[in-house]
Amino acid sequence: MVNDLSPLVQLEGLRELDISFTHVEDISPLTELDDVEVLNLSSTPVSDLSSLAKLQNLKELYAPDTNVIDVSPLADLKTLEELDLSETPVIDLSPLAGLTNLQGLDLYKTLVNDLSPLAELKNLKFLRLWETPVNDLSALTELRSLVELDLSNTEVTDLSALAKLGQLEKLTLCAMRVSDLSPLAALKNLRTLEIYNTPVSDEQVQILTRELPNCMILLR
Repeated sequence: MVNDLSPLVQLEGLRELDISFTHVEDISPLTELDDVEVLNLSSTPVSDLSSLAKLQNLKELYAPDTNVIDVSPLADLKTLEELDLSETPVIDLSPLAGLTNLQGLDLYKTLVNDLSPLAELKNLKFLRLWETPVNDLSALTELRSLVELDLSNTEVTDLSALAKLGQLEKLTLCAMRVSDLSPLAALKNLRTLEIYNTPVSDEQVQILTRELPNCMILLR
């Protein structure tokens, strides 16, 4: 099982590196691999991302099911387009506020509650907040490029902040306490709405079906 990355420092020009499901904890040798564009750290014991701060060409970083809590080393990685932090103890997203090229962000089962650092990420197309303690969506109001959003099993009860997200095509609202779907009537590009185990009335669903005839509403 791989646990030492030091031999990789000789691989100049390396663009993709996948060390998922290894025992690697120390990724400091990656500091020298400044051509890397795609890095997969999934399901490793990695906790310290400071070695990535100089990877100015990094476009995709996958770090789900790791011990990462501090994402401040990513603050200057302006080329980053895809970031997966799912199933990590991450709480603070403020270091991501300047990553305006970010298009995909997965925060499934993190401890994130404050979404305000995302307010200026106008290129974000995919956002997964499933099983987070998020309760306020106001920071998402101006994220007009969002195409897919998953709010399942969050503390959100008010969907009014979503009314201006005109590019949204898929919205998942499973296991939530939402009862008012009326803000969604403005989402004319919505094609799939999943609302399993959410206490919305039949009347609400019927009204939305009339307003969004091209949207498939999945109930259970």
